Amino acid sequence: MEVIKLPKKFRMVCYEIMDGKEEALPALETFADKYPHQVAAI
Repeated sequence: MEVIKLPKKFRMVCYEIMDGKEEALPALETFADKYPHQVAAI
């Protein structure tokens, strides 16, 4: 298994999604272009 470090802003968006904030989903989509490996890991 490979360890992938997530950028802080990316982690914060993930925490918001886990908390049920649906408005964070578009932010995750914008990160998909910048950090494709991290998005695949999640």
